[in-house]
Amino acid sequence: MNVSPDWKLSANLTVATFTHSNKAIANGIDNSMPDAYLEFATDWATNIYEPLLPLLGVSVHIDSGYRDPKLNQLVKGVSTSQHCNGQAGDCVPAMNILKAFKVIVSSGLAWDQCIFEGSWIHLSYLAGKNRHEILKHNADGSYTHLTKDQALALEN
Repeated sequence: MNVSPDWKLSANLTVATFTHSNKAIANGIDNSMPDAYLEFATDWATNIYEPLLPLLGVSVHIDSGYRDPKLNQLVKGVSTSQHCNGQAGDCVPAMNILKAFKVIVSSGLAWDQCIFEGSWIHLSYLAGKNRHEILKHNADGSYTHLTKDQALALEN
């Protein structure tokens, strides 16, 4: 059974917003989130999305939250993607992405992975198991692990 799109994961995030995908629609993929992932998605919304809004002081669009495995394969996501169980979201704040990334990195926000992707920020959350990894997506498709100081020194 799938979670109702109207369900509120948190004060400012619904399942409909967290699961919306133009790519899924265009390719006939049902991106409805199974009930089994409701707790993970609620944890993400409560511990990542809600604190992110006042931290950045701007609206934050979720470009990709939950992904059905078929959608994840279509977008060339890794098979272990945290998107596939509701534990990750790609965030597009209404501000300079690099500046937002640096604010997040220097904050006390608890994340598992914070990845600077160039035009969005991937944030994941694993209740009680956050690794606090900071990464940067490179032009060749690889990722570089960064220290906090390295992340704060990044330039456009």
